[in-house]
This record gives sequence, structure tokens and C-alpha cells, in this order.
Amino acid sequence: MGPLAALAQTVAIAPCSVPGVAVSAPPTAEYFEHVDEVAGSDRSANLNAWLPFGVAVTNRSSQNIVALVVRWVVTNPQGQTTPYTVLPEMFDQPRQQVAPGKSVIVLPPALLEASHLPRQLQMNRIGAYQSAQRIEASLDGIVFASGQFVGRNVSKAYDEFVAETTVPAHVGSTVLAMRQSGEAIGTVVAWLETSAKAGVNTPTAHITARTAKLLVESYKRGGEALLYEVAHGFAQGPAIHVYK
Repeated sequence: MGPLAALAQTVAIAPCSVPGVAVSAPPTAEYFEHVDEVAGSDRSANLNAWLPFGVAVTNRSSQNIVALVVRWVVTNPQGQTTPYTVLPEMFDQPRQQVAPGKSVIVLPPALLEASHLPRQLQMNRIGAYQSAQRIEASLDGIVFASGQFVGRNVSKAYDEFVAETTVPAHVGSTVLAMRQSGEAIGTVVAWLETSAKAGVNTPTAHITARTAKLLVESYKRGGEALLYEVAHGFAQGPAIHVYK
């Protein structure tokens, strides 16, 4: 057993509840085989430090995976538990989607799909994992290319994915409708600025504020023309309808 596998004895992986998807984790040989496939064998020390806490997700279905959710529950030495969730989505990025037969490695800070070290892996949060009394990991959900969400959804990520695929299009369409009705650019920008400052206590509110902020920034960079160009792009929306 290699040194990475020895470090991973405290990780417990929940059985996968999604048909057509397989999950593996340390210290299994299968997990580290997938790590080599995705990240290669010549890896940085920072990446190797995170690998004992990761999960390999393998697509054995007939369609691409366009989003997924992995959830960790970390129990510290005092018995206190803290959940961490990673929910990468690739709705508009076909090249990053998990094709049939392919695998990705999901680590607490990031999705690993290439042989480079994502910036997020340099975060200091690894200390919570290295000192943990117990770590439980689970695949909490998958969105297939058909748009179907399958999984336990303990993290409530389904609502996040629905908002990600509908809210930007709604905001973009609203901006274009205001333009079409003859609203002055000042009125449009004022509405966006108000929306950008709205509460973010729900996925819909959060993504509305984020989208409005991006549009305001576009206006500041390139004026009215760029604002409506970006709004048009948002209005197109991803070609997917997320459902259960």
C-alpha cells in the first residue's frame, strides 16, 4: 500500500445511488488508477496532499454528465461535523463534460480533469481534513445531458442547477425587453444595479444578483453596445432543462 493510500484510511464513501455512475475513493487501487488517468503520475506535492480526500466519478452511462455534486462531512477531533460541497457544472462547456467511459477526480476544493494544479488546491483548508477524526464522502447528485437530475440532493444542489440554467436567461431577456420597449439606458442600468444588490439567500436571488452585476460591469467597460451584447448572450441560455 502506497503512502497516499495509507493517509486515506479515515475516508468513508457512501454507496452510489445514481445508475450508470460509479464512485471510488481512497485507499482503493481503482481510485488511484483513475487519478493516474486524469492527472498523470508526475504530480505536485500540493495535489498529492489533497488526493487522499478525493472521489473518482466514472461515467458508465450512455450520455454525458453535465453537472455533479460531491459532498463531504468532516468530523474534527472534538466530534464536531462540517459539510463541504463541490458542485461543478459544465452546461455550456461540452469539452469539459464527463463523456461516457471517462472519469473525473473531485477534491474538496475543486474538480480535477487535467494534469494541471487548479488554483483552488492551494487553499489552506486541507488542514481540516488532515486532522479530521472521520471523513465521509458521497456523490450527492448528477445531471445528465438529458437534463435529468439523479441523486439524494442532501446539499439542495438541484435548486442551484435549476437557477444556473434559467435565471441568467431571464435577466438577459428582461434587459432586452426593456430596450425593445424604449426604456432609457439609464433606467436599464438602474434596474440592474438594484438587482445586483438584492439579497442572496436563495439560489435564484444569488444568481440574479451575480448576473446583474456582470451586466453592470459590461456597461461600465463597453457602454450600451456591450451591455446588450452580453444580455443577448445570457438570453440564449444553456440548451438544457434540468429536471428530476
